[in-house]
Amino acid sequence: AFVRNGAILPRASGAADTPMSRNCAIPFESPPHLERTLSLPNRGPISGMGIPHGITVIVGGGFNGKSTLLQALEVGVYNHIPGDGREFVCLDPSGVKIRAEDGRRVS
Repeated sequence: AFVRNGAILPRASGAADTPMSRNCAIPFESPPHLERTLSLPNRGPISGMGIPHGITVIVGGGFNGKSTLLQALEVGVYNHIPGDGREFVCLDPSGVKIRAEDGRRVS
């Protein structure tokens, strides 16, 4: 999976598929240890977070963007129109999401 730095992942509302206003949204920024640069033939180099194959656990406090990131990755198997904010969010079609119930451990 890959998420480009600067992507606008939050949507305008829970019922909308349009991106949140750039005035309100915080653009995505990859953690340094996961940052990768890809060279695209018609675009040049882009940088962002490369999620390696295997099991990846996404954790964090409340309102830190875990669900927003997962929702962007879920639709990352589809192409996005320019201005969507998720144009360079992509996921291998074999990727899956597993979620534990609140209070249950994933082991």
